[in-house]
Amino acid sequence: MTRSLTREDIVRALMGVLREPVDRSYPLPPYETPQQWAGICERALREMGERGLLSRRDREGTSLAKTLLRSAQRPVAPSLADVPGKVRLLGGLVRNLADPGRINQGHKGTCAVTSLESYLAERQPAEYARLVAALMAPEGRVEMASGAPLRRDESALVWTRTEAWRSPVSRLFQVAAMERAYPELDYRNTIDAHFQAGTTVDGSINTGTGVDLKAFDSLLQELTGEEWEILSRASARAAAALARLGLDTSSVADLERDGWPIILRSLAAGDAAFVTLNTAGDTADLDPEQFPYVLPHKVRVLAFDGENDRVVYEDPLDPTESWIPGADTRVEDDRGRCSISRVDFCRLMDELSYLPVHHRSPAATGDG
Repeated sequence: MTRSLTREDIVRALMGVLREPVDRSYPLPPYETPQQWAGICERALREMGERGLLSRRDREGTSLAKTLLRSAQRPVAPSLADVPGKVRLLGGLVRNLADPGRINQGHKGTCAVTSLESYLAERQPAEYARLVAALMAPEGRVEMASGAPLRRDESALVWTRTEAWRSPVSRLFQVAAMERAYPELDYRNTIDAHFQAGTTVDGSINTGTGVDLKAFDSLLQELTGEEWEILSRASARAAAALARLGLDTSSVADLERDGWPIILRSLAAGDAAFVTLNTAGDTADLDPEQFPYVLPHKVRVLAFDGENDRVVYEDPLDPTESWIPGADTRVEDDRGRCSISRVDFCRLMDELSYLPVHHRSPAATGDG
């Protein structure tokens, strides 16, 4: 009878691949040599084993350990084999799983899908690995929890400065997710924008970057297999217009009135809440060198520090200094964990995505 693999067997087999030469044309994380990179990968694997992550299972019942072993044993897509190479992709996946806070958007407008990526890596690591492993593979296609397809959308990963320190694994996931967010459009990572067929010289029209609330909600449900609800200032304005016509809208959730209580209930239950912050504000007098990212920005709420009246959130930019104009924000670590005063958070909150169980009608519960 063949004995089952132990945790040490799994680590040893994976490290046999991760100790092979790593491609350096796609820059390693800051200040890391190839030897340091391999050492960090090994520590990450061992930490995952100690935390029980390797035994976690995806939606198909496959363990994370088995998914990683399959990825180590099988080839990646031919276009990815040299740059960044299987060693770099597998190691990047391991490190993202062990440390989801390192996931970032680089200098791209992919904050929404980056927040989804880090959420999956943290909350559903085996499922995240299943998706990424399939995007790395020659077929480059996988079904999400909903059954909808997610496809690799780049034939080659050439590094440019706008990638910054976004890992090639995150690039694979984020670009595929940006393409899926608007299936009728074509997302181009080099330009960081969606395009549609048109009459311009190159036969397409730039429709802009980012992901709106409707597309984000659809993608969130496809990736998690769960139903989510949304609130926005736009829907609040529509409800106010109906109220002026004499219709009773008291049972309709309102972002300004209900958003903060919903977030508190979500946090108390250990559930996620995704928020779009209106970081643009009045940009007329801002120095673009000091505030380069004045756009609506998607973040994931992590906690509320009641003692200091601050909201802790994950900023997918992984900023090194506070950057939201006119807001009391702090960078709490080098993994994107930031905080903002509750007053500024509620003032800037434009959109909220949350699980329906946390929506309570003020008329029915007396919450205000």
